[in-house]
Amino acid sequence: LFPYARAVQDTSSPVCVINPAMIPYCSGFTASAAGGRPFYGYGLDSTQAALQYSSPGMGISARWNSFGDDAYRENSLCAGAALRPAAWFGAGLSADLYRISIDLDDTGYSDTLYDFGAGFMVVPARWIEAGFMARNIHALVKEQDALYGEWSCGLLTRPCRGLSFSWNLTGNPAGSINTFIVAVN
Repeated sequence: LFPYARAVQDTSSPVCVINPAMIPYCSGFTASAAGGRPFYGYGLDSTQAALQYSSPGMGISARWNSFGDDAYRENSLCAGAALRPAAWFGAGLSADLYRISIDLDDTGYSDTLYDFGAGFMVVPARWIEAGFMARNIHALVKEQDALYGEWSCGLLTRPCRGLSFSWNLTGNPAGSINTFIVAVN
């Protein structure tokens, strides 16, 4: 429904990652798309699409998200790039563009906002990863009314091939989100 920052994700199957620092840890070209109708009957829709390419030492990505209905729409576009100068360390940056539109019978409003993000990964062994990322860093440092900052830190462990456990703590304007994920591939 609402995409939120997660510093670490399981990458044992093809996935477009959220933390730009993780891109070089993926392999090759990945494309994904998803859509849904949350709160069915209210006209809301949520759609996303992403492209990502990585080689062993670098990677790039692009992600588009859309949420809303005929009266209110949020669109966001994110482009990221990352380097992995050593097998145990990766760092990345992202540029974000947001388009917010309100179209009511007697009121109309639209705004375009820009911000940036950054992240890093530490991978001391093949079976453990730690990461941190921040989105909308300018808004995180200087509070704004229309755009909010978000950060996440996480830890992922792979006790055996095809199984991973991850925990991410995300801070956003609504509060803290603890995400625990068990992935089996």
